[in-house]
Amino acid sequence: MDDYHVGVATDDLDLVAWLFASPALRLGLVGRAAARSASEAVAAVGLKPRSLYVLALLHDHGPMSQQALGDELAVDPSVLVVLLNQLEAEGLASRQRDISDRRRHIVAITDRGFERLGEGQRAVADAEDKLLVNLDLDQREQLAQLLVHIQPAAEEERGAGAVDRLCETEPADSC
Repeated sequence: MDDYHVGVATDDLDLVAWLFASPALRLGLVGRAAARSASEAVAAVGLKPRSLYVLALLHDHGPMSQQALGDELAVDPSVLVVLLNQLEAEGLASRQRDISDRRRHIVAITDRGFERLGEGQRAVADAEDKLLVNLDLDQREQLAQLLVHIQPAAEEERGAGAVDRLCETEPADSC
């Protein structure tokens, strides 16, 4: 095994340099900065990462039952209720009783929610542009592809759901 992968200190190995050359450590540091930057960008348009994710799901899937939405988010129903209450209070989403089953609620994105989703999307794209300013388009695409290849192993290691991945750097009440 080469010096890069050796896990023990030796006299001829600069461990500080080794640590900061580690792709995993660098990815973690950059990932935290990226998550913080994206979270701040989303907050600037009046959303939280979870709210943005819910609006994106409703945009992509159309109206969904509250249970299906909770399953997709992999969150406890009580967490979902708080999240939907906030979105409804801001007029970004609506809940209606299902006509065919009065026990179920159907959740839909509103026109105002579509607008806010667009604002959130632009804010995240701007934050991403600032983070990746030193990469050209080909390098950005290459980075995206490499991250796609790394993600399954990272998810298996953490066992995190989609919302957990979005919010792992944020306090529970701010995400």
